[in-house]
Amino acid sequence: MHGNIANSGPAETPSPPAPLPGERGTRAQRGRGEGGSGREPRGAPVLAVCLNGGPDKVYEVPGFSTRGIHRPTRTLSCVGGKGNNFARVLHRLGHRVRILGFSAGWAGRFMEDNLRREGLGLRMLRVAGESRLTTTIVDPAGSVHTEVNEGGPDIGAGDVDRAFAAFREEIAARPAFCVIAGSAPPGAPDSVYGPMIAECRRAGVPVMLDASRRWLLGAAGSAPDVLKPNQPELSTLIGREVTGPSDAAQAARDVVAQGTSTVLVTLGGDGALAVTSEESLHARTTCQLAVISAVASGDAFAAGYVAALLEGRPLRDRLAMAVACGAANAEVLGPGFIERGRAEHILASVVVHTPRPALREEGWSEGH
Repeated sequence: MHGNIANSGPAETPSPPAPLPGERGTRAQRGRGEGGSGREPRGAPVLAVCLNGGPDKVYEVPGFSTRGIHRPTRTLSCVGGKGNNFARVLHRLGHRVRILGFSAGWAGRFMEDNLRREGLGLRMLRVAGESRLTTTIVDPAGSVHTEVNEGGPDIGAGDVDRAFAAFREEIAARPAFCVIAGSAPPGAPDSVYGPMIAECRRAGVPVMLDASRRWLLGAAGSAPDVLKPNQPELSTLIGREVTGPSDAAQAARDVVAQGTSTVLVTLGGDGALAVTSEESLHARTTCQLAVISAVASGDAFAAGYVAALLEGRPLRDRLAMAVACGAANAEVLGPGFIERGRAEHILASVVVHTPRPALREEGWSEGH
């Protein structure tokens, strides 16, 4: 991965966070970068790595089944990918963010144009093929969520080298934080994120890893500052099934013992955990939510955590803000189009618990 970096090859497209001249976008796309927080972004940007982003097509289909012909009541064309979703939410919470990723073909151009419209800073590396398309069907009444994810463009060793070279330049600019999220395109090694985490640690830039499956296993040993698995991903990481908050807290402590400073575990309806060598916290919201889709709630959770960290809040408040943002995301159609005001309203209903040292299931007690 650290091999010869060729200067030839597809173009790279850095861009400032500004709308393209003369472009309006759809009603669902316009103004997404403005209405989230009402605050002027300040400070060094956060770097979001999203190597496998692309267009998302979201359909709301009441009574959806796998048979027959269906007509959606609502549709949304937007951009997805975990790192892109994270960046969208963080921007809407009032913080500067810059995305590094691959872009391919028509789908890549759609991704770039729409992220610029949202006011996000980009550094896209052009590769051959087409960026991946994700199709999502939701039926809120029936609690249905169906997602079809394409694999993304096939990349080679030279593309991976270019990505690492660009990443190293971005880290040399001293971002406030780095989040590496999601899958990598076909052709990237399972360990693609490991050297990036190591580069962050060498430069003193705090880094979060939010990946699954082989990309999680390939990089978790690099000991990122923050690791954000969900419960099934934590099970994959430790090699056994994790059952319930108490067991997840103990498993997270085991991961912390391997060198990661903070482990955040999302537990779906059971809330989330934040575990360090000194603290174990469990949070959930008591707010009644009008759930539409949980797509990207984990990405919104990560953005809420980082936003609160940048704002100087302690671990307890970071976890609470993360839970509030994840919950706010579940109430909207599309990945990450939350409003800070709604997240702060939910925040007032988030209860943070401190487990007793024994970490038995009956041992969770409220701490305020």
